[in-house]
Amino acid sequence: AALEALHGLESGTFPRTLAAYQTRVHPDDRPMVLNSFEDTLRHGGDFAIEYRITWPDDTVRWVEGRGRLFRDSAAGAPARMIGVCIDITERKLAEQAVIASVQRFGGFMDLSLPPSPWGPAPRRPPPAPARGRGPPRPPGPHRPTAARLRG
Repeated sequence: AALEALHGLESGTFPRTLAAYQTRVHPDDRPMVLNSFEDTLRHGGDFAIEYRITWPDDTVRWVEGRGRLFRDSAAGAPARMIGVCIDITERKLAEQAVIASVQRFGGFMDLSLPPSPWGPAPRRPPPAPARGRGPPRPPGPHRPTAARLRG
């Protein structure tokens, strides 16, 4: 039921075949998705991919698929592939909004401030790491030394 809901289908209507799955993958992403599956079948291991799917009403959604291929231990042939697929549409829309904002306003600060006639600001060295009470101070009239204490 969750797989059907993810693809915008009624419960029990998804045939769960590779051919049916391919029809739901967005046409522009289909070659990438199929290449990813073929690569996983060829080399094994884990897979992770983000791609678009198209619902029956032509709504486009983003999903992320992650999983692992298991092989038959005797022959080494692919035995099964398990994984998860989650809807990441909201995250992708937020990413696209950030990219659009950076493209629109990213150069704003660079263009609004004239360059300094003195050049770039000098770089300060990083602060020394804090250890205990800090670095030892040189002896001085305000700080007793061992010789002054003895003498």
